[in-house]
Order: sequence, then structure tokens, then C-alpha cells
Amino acid sequence: MVIGYVADRRKHKLTLTTKFIFYHLVGNKHSHPDGKISEHLKELIIENRLKNKDAFVIIFIDFSHSLTFKRSKRGSNLMKIFIDLGAFTGDTLRIALDKYKDFDKFYAFEPFSKNFELLKKGFANKENVVLYQAAADVRSGKSKLYLQNDPKLYSNTGHSLFAKKSNVLEDTFEIVNSLNFSKFITDKFNISDTIVLKIDIEGMEYDLLAKMIQDESIKYINKIFCEWHPTRAKIGKKRHNEIISQLKGWGFNLSGANKDDDFSRVMKESDKVRKGDRRRGN
Repeated sequence: MVIGYVADRRKHKLTLTTKFIFYHLVGNKHSHPDGKISEHLKELIIENRLKNKDAFVIIFIDFSHSLTFKRSKRGSNLMKIFIDLGAFTGDTLRIALDKYKDFDKFYAFEPFSKNFELLKKGFANKENVVLYQAAADVRSGKSKLYLQNDPKLYSNTGHSLFAKKSNVLEDTFEIVNSLNFSKFITDKFNISDTIVLKIDIEGMEYDLLAKMIQDESIKYINKIFCEWHPTRAKIGKKRHNEIISQLKGWGFNLSGANKDDDFSRVMKESDKVRKGDRRRGN
């Protein structure tokens, strides 16, 4: 009977079945496909919503008007997850493991073979870390990872699935595994899990996030950190701003500027603040 959770304004959009009518709410507002809802049900929804803001309110009514009500709090079966897209050799993963000590699992995606070998050396023995030698993409299969145009950086950073990125070579590439990230999210996790997503995928962030918004797998995510590449990926200002606006509409606090959204920069700034507070005795 359970078909979904109402957790927050990103995660309340759910698919209806033909057997059940699903009542949902945003804050203290509620709606129904035919616009009808009993005063008793209104009170029930609002009362339980306000009692515990962390509770997930699930209301089902079948066509005979019998009511089944279930509240599901976060339990031990729900997970706290950190996902690192573009993990490189583990620089941000190390920071995440330190910052999110209470998280259950850390998933790291890195397609470039040389970087992945270094990633394995540093993290393969950690039980709470799962490594994928794959690129997060809008589809699954084999893809060309175009290499940085400076030969000195072939084993370093900047490689991209995006062939038109200004600092890669279209005729120099490595064939890598790519994974449909939306499907990975919806197949692997519960919509009520806490998921922090870090993205640094060298220009593919726009296609990836656009697909997640379109198929609503974005509602599984609680927090996004992203390094944007609009200039090198030749993304126009209009498209960049549209993605940021859409993400804000889903409740994500993103500015579209790397100084505010990039994981490494945000962590460095927060570390400076903490050190400053300690020096001041706060």
C-alpha cells in the first residue's frame, strides 16, 4: 500500500496508482486530483504535519473512502550517503570522510584509469567506501573520455565526456564505462535517505542535472555541491542560469558561482571560519 513519502518540498512529488488516490501537502497546504478533501482529513494532515516536522506523512484513500494513515520516521534502515562524482584520486573524498563522520556510505565515481588506480590504493580497504570506475552520465554504456590538451596533465585533471570542452583533445581519448546516474540513484536508494551529492564532471554537470530534474530523480538528493564549467564547456549564460533557477525551485541553495557551490572551496572557507572562531575563543 505504501507508494511514497512526503519528506520535504523536493521529495513530495510522487506517482499515483489507479487503485489509490494520494493526498499530498506542501507546508500546511494540501491538494487532491478532483479538488475535494474532507475537513476531518485536512485536520488530520495538518495536525500530524505540525506535530513532527521530521516525520514523513503518508495518506492513502481508496475509492470506498476508507482511510489508511501511516507516519514513517527516520529509522535505522534509512541511510546517510555521500556521493562523489569526479572523485579524481580522492582529494574531496578524504574531506568528506572527515566532515560526515556519521554517514553510512561514501560512493566515489572516477572513470579515468590512472586516477582510479590511485583512488583504489587510498580507499579500497575502507568498508564504508564504494568505488566505481565509471563516469556518471545520462545513459549507461561505453563512452569516450576526452583527455586534457596539456600532455603533462594526461594523468591529472580536466578530462571530460564533453568533446567540445575547450581544454580537451577530440582525437585523444580513453574508452570508459558510463553509468545512468538517475537510474543508479532510484534503484539503489530510498527516497527518505539523506544524500549529499558532490559534482565535478568537467562540463557534463548540465546534462546530468537537467536529466535528474526531468525524471525527478533529483528529489532523492538533499544537498548539492557542484563545480561549474560554463566557460570551458561553452555553456551559454542562459542555460547556466536556467539550470540554477530550476535547482532553486527544487529547494537547493546554489548560486551558480564556484566560490559558493564547489565542495572544496566551501569546505576550505568553513575550515577558515572554524579556525578563526577557535582563535577568538568562540
